[in-house]
Amino acid sequence: MFFGKNNMLTHRYFSDQSERVGLGQLSKSVRLDFQNLRWPWYAVVFIVKGKGTYVDHNGHEHPLRQGMYFQRLPQLKHSTFIDTSEEWQEVFFDFGVKTYEMMLACQMIKENKLVGFCEISKSLLETHRQMIDKLKECESHQVPRLLPEIIALLQDFFAQSIQESPSVVQEACDYLRNNFHVSDKIQDFCQLRAVGYESLRKKFKEEMNCTPRQYQNLFRMEKAVALLTQTSHSIEEISDQLKYCNAFEFSKQFKKFQGITPSQYRK
Repeated sequence: MFFGKNNMLTHRYFSDQSERVGLGQLSKSVRLDFQNLRWPWYAVVFIVKGKGTYVDHNGHEHPLRQGMYFQRLPQLKHSTFIDTSEEWQEVFFDFGVKTYEMMLACQMIKENKLVGFCEISKSLLETHRQMIDKLKECESHQVPRLLPEIIALLQDFFAQSIQESPSVVQEACDYLRNNFHVSDKIQDFCQLRAVGYESLRKKFKEEMNCTPRQYQNLFRMEKAVALLTQTSHSIEEISDQLKYCNAFEFSKQFKKFQGITPSQYRK
């Protein structure tokens, strides 16, 4: 555990009540975190440990896991659920609407990127913990002076963000090459990697000029050709190795890609 089960959090308002800022490190154990929440302020949550699901205002589900973050935008309805089979630990930053609008205008945050990847180091977690103590213990008139420090810390967190687009597509390619059987599905990779299928499919097509399914089919056909030319296995045996339901279906798919049947190819 990065931090114990003793939750640490504080929210402080400016002395004139015009703005607020909050920080926290929490352990949670209930499945329903928030449902159809319209958060009145801005918050960003970094997942230190655990898995869950973020449902955005359009009803789209985003798998969550350790090393990711998600945003709660002001007044934008969303839900968050926790997978209680694993321990959940999170770190959060919370700001008032005026600070949110300033950070948005300065492009410190991106409202169209509701979830992302961001591995947090232990040293940064310790700095965050110290900032909680600092915010908790300061006088009300000192809160505005701490705000720039807290924003700078949030930027340090975001500086560790992973540019996941190239790597996740490469990971998907590796997965599909290692899991090329008919029974293997790209959705299994998405669940394992906590990546939304439609998001991955779009990025995959942009970079590979084909869908994950097409890529997997092409690689499977390469394996079929190798088995036909380098082994004496029967068509039925090759079909079974590639997990087709029967030799007829295998021959049908092979002909679609090669223009001839497996038997004709072997001749």
